[in-house]
Amino acid sequence: MAKLGMYLGLGAVIGLKLVASIPKMIANRFGVGFDNEFEIGGKMIKRPDHYTSREHRRAFETVGRYVKDALTRNAMLSFQDSSLTDPKSFWGYNEVPLPIWKEVLEFYHREGCIKLFWELRIPNDREGKYTGVPYWTPTGERLKPMKSNMISGVVAGSREFMPGMLTEAQKQELIGVSYANFPTDCVTKNERGYSLYDEQRWTTIGEEHFHKLYYRDHS
Repeated sequence: MAKLGMYLGLGAVIGLKLVASIPKMIANRFGVGFDNEFEIGGKMIKRPDHYTSREHRRAFETVGRYVKDALTRNAMLSFQDSSLTDPKSFWGYNEVPLPIWKEVLEFYHREGCIKLFWELRIPNDREGKYTGVPYWTPTGERLKPMKSNMISGVVAGSREFMPGMLTEAQKQELIGVSYANFPTDCVTKNERGYSLYDEQRWTTIGEEHFHKLYYRDHS
């Protein structure tokens, strides 16, 4: 019951924040009312002078408000390319050109407001049509669960090797490595002689298997 009450309370807070933000969202739709500075980590981050277009101003404010908001997730999944270009985006992020999003995110990264990790995605079905982040090592051994909390989500560095949150050095070490497409225990036959997959498949890791993942750290 205590946990239910906590979830209900959190839902109410998020709902109130959404309602309170409606007037600003309307103003932004008309190209006015964008914030031009944020205090992040004790440092005042000001919008660059050349960010004059409506799209630049919107992207700058959107990222800044996300980083400041204590109720957002640390892993900035909604700022990955696939989310930013999604025509069904609830927030209409696809209305801002992707190059502008990339420029603004890199600006916040240079300013030390957000960290950059790399998300590894490999084929994870029999036909190789779908990709996902592996929860196993290159040889197919399952990894221990990562630390996570209810509001901010996965904690970076909570496990030495996190395929969904790799450092630049870890990314480079994986280039050219043959990575198991499935966990070994899904290929190994059980006592009844069955297994989820008939055989192990392998992917040779290249640059195309990595996707940028920015991370907001409130620790």
